[in-house]
Parts: sequence; structure tokens; C-alpha cells
Amino acid sequence: MKRLLIVVLLLMPASLMAAMAAPAADFSWLSLGVAPFEAKAPPGARVPDVATLLADRLGTLGLENVVGPQALNASTQADVSAELVRSWAAKAKLDAIVVGRTTRIGGQLSVDVRIRSGKTGDTIKTLVRRVTHPADLEASVGALANDVLAAASRLAEPGPLPAAPAKRSSSRGKTPFGFKDWDSDRPMSIESESLDAIRESGKRRMIFTGNVKVVQGNLTIRCDRLDAFYPADANQPDRLSCRGNVRLRQGDQRARCDEAVYDRAADRLTCKGNAVFEEDGNELRGAVIEIDLAAETMHVMGGARVLIQPREKSRKPGQGGDR
Repeated sequence: MKRLLIVVLLLMPASLMAAMAAPAADFSWLSLGVAPFEAKAPPGARVPDVATLLADRLGTLGLENVVGPQALNASTQADVSAELVRSWAAKAKLDAIVVGRTTRIGGQLSVDVRIRSGKTGDTIKTLVRRVTHPADLEASVGALANDVLAAASRLAEPGPLPAAPAKRSSSRGKTPFGFKDWDSDRPMSIESESLDAIRESGKRRMIFTGNVKVVQGNLTIRCDRLDAFYPADANQPDRLSCRGNVRLRQGDQRARCDEAVYDRAADRLTCKGNAVFEEDGNELRGAVIEIDLAAETMHVMGGARVLIQPREKSRKPGQGGDR
């Protein structure tokens, strides 16, 4: 039966297999520009317009906007200043710009590409492709387009979260544990090795995987996977879900758990599964640790354990230790 299933899958058209895959990544939020590529070749040798081929291929991948070399009105140079990249991106309202160089070496081509951030002008990724036969050019450009999209998609950085609710008073009192001076109105940046964007019933979900790092103010979160949930027609996430080797740090305060969920509306951070908080040698453990970030209070469920280290008293002059 397993062998039959494998044969059926091998005989199935690629287009049908793609249609069965669920759900397709959504990059409709991303705008890219492709600048004219610099060309280097011996006198009389022909160099194909790889920049236009790349822009055309990117246009088939579901992006919101792709501006080709003819429309971008950019100069033909692979090494361009960050200031100039930012200027091109601002005029065309682009998230990233691709610059590059095509070099003919005998019968082969070398395509060197740099993906540049439209916001900062910095180089996000450098890609190099070798085309040994003219017949391989189309496939090489297709693979290059996929790699460009994967690199550019890492630019996704949710903007500042909406203002947090006003600080609430709590009858439970302050806790010596937990994150203090929290400001959820600060900008949030997310870095990862890969990103998938999925649209479901008008809502968006961004899935960051591989060495995920979230920074908001003085809080840093690291994990294996992060799901960011966006309400319909919103450009800010209202919930973050971290899974796999979750580690949080704010100054000298640290936490770790199997899963962490941040609910922006409630201004609440919940750590689940082997949750541990540490601060100044003190340690708090529980199955679930729920933190009210606005009120700076904490609720522990499931086998709560607290270890408080005594503070070392300073000795007065003349008071030595045991003799």
C-alpha cells in the first residue's frame, strides 16, 4: 500500500501536487524592485538581460508589487551606496531592491546579486549563480528568484504595537519576579532563518522558523518557532506564540519554558511547560507562569516552587569571619 502511494505521487502532475499542498505562502505584502544589472564581457560578447528575466519571474510569485529595471529608473551598478538604495526605494515605495552584476566568462555566465533593504540600504543577502549552458539560464533565474524572495521576506518586521492599556492597580501586590518597566508601545523587530506568510479568512499569520529572535525595547525573546497573528485589515500582530527552546531576557531577569504566548490586548505573557524565572539568584518554577506586564504581578499554576537566596550582609570593620 505504501509503495502504491509512492507510485501515485510520482505519477501525479506537479501542478496537482502543488494544489494539494496547504496552505501556500502569501507574499502579497512584499514589494520588490530590480535595478539594471551591471554587465561585464569581452568586446563583442553578448550578455543576457538577467535583471529583466528575474523581475519577470518574481512577478509570477504572488508579490504585491515588482518594479523591473525599465521602470525603476535606477543606475546600472552593482556596488551602490545605501543612501542611493534608500532613495530608489522611497520613490517607488519598495521593501527591498535587487542589484547585481552579470559577467561572461567564455561560454559561461556568473550572476552576482545583492538584496538590499529599502529601509536601511544595507545588504540583506548576497547570492551567486553560475550558468554553464545557455539552456540552463531559465532554470537558474527561477531558482534565483526563489532565493531572492526567501531573503527579502525576512525583512518582515511588525511595526510598533498599539499603545498598551493604562497601568492597572493590583490588590495582589508587586512580585520580586517578572519583567519590570515593560513598554509594549516600542517597535518590535523579528529575525529568523525563514518566514511563511499565510492568509486565512482575511486574517494573516506569519510563521518565523529557525533561530528566531524578537526584540522589543529591553526585552529579547529567542525560540525555534514564532507565530505572529494579525487581525483582518490590521498591520500589527495582536498575539505572538513562541515554541521550542523559548528563552526570554530583560536585563538581569531571565526565563525559559516550552511555549510562551503574548496577548497584547490583555498585556499578558504566559509561559507554559517547565517554566522557570530567574533574577538575582532567585528562582521561580511552575507548570504555567502568567505575568501581568502592566501591573507587574505574577500567577503560578502547577507545582509552584520558589527559591529565594539570602542577601549577604556587609560586615562592619573589625568583624572578621570564623577563626
